[in-house]
Amino acid sequence: MRAAAKGDALIAPSITSRLLAVFATAAAGRAAVQPVDPLAARNRVELALWAYETGRIR
Repeated sequence: MRAAAKGDALIAPSITSRLLAVFATAAAGRAAVQPVDPLAARNRVELALWAYETGRIR
């Protein structure tokens, strides 16, 4: 809990290794595949509002 409160990463080293392996084996010059669909306009507005209300942006 303390690590999360400080903003430290909470990802297992094995997950980080797998993620780096995928990036290392990706073909150079090829566009990266997004894991999710791009945010819709409503989602972007909600995200911006949340960031503003929580003090992450001013």
